[in-house]
Amino acid sequence: MALLDDAGGSLPTVEVLAAMGPGAASAEPALRAWKPLNWPGYQWKAAWAASHMGGDRTAALRLIGDAVLTEEGPYYGPVHLLADFGTSAAPYADRVRHIMENTGGFRRIEAALALWSGTGEPEPSISVRERNYEAFLQDGELRAAIEYLFALP
Repeated sequence: MALLDDAGGSLPTVEVLAAMGPGAASAEPALRAWKPLNWPGYQWKAAWAASHMGGDRTAALRLIGDAVLTEEGPYYGPVHLLADFGTSAAPYADRVRHIMENTGGFRRIEAALALWSGTGEPEPSISVRERNYEAFLQDGELRAAIEYLFALP
């Protein structure tokens, strides 16, 4: 929790708290009191993490979903965080589909996974994921990086 005392914050710390889920519930008040730098990504991640720790999932979904609705490209806000809300994120499906259809690379894959989670429908998400994964593997620099990682002891 001391890492949250710094205004610069630590997004990895927030991610660890989220991964701990209800086991980190005692840290939720400190996370809610955290005053990170004025960058929306901090607020989105903090709300998302708090929702995993037992906090208000509805408020977190609304904050994250509204950001996805209003943020412009090429980033389009925290679309990747919507996947954790399952079909509760269905009201944002049209925007998530738009993002999936109008971006490329990893952002497109994140949107595809969020769409599948939000609608419960595997298509077109599976097709998008497979096409983009194959494109990533065709990238020589990325392929070399993956092979390097697999070769590490």
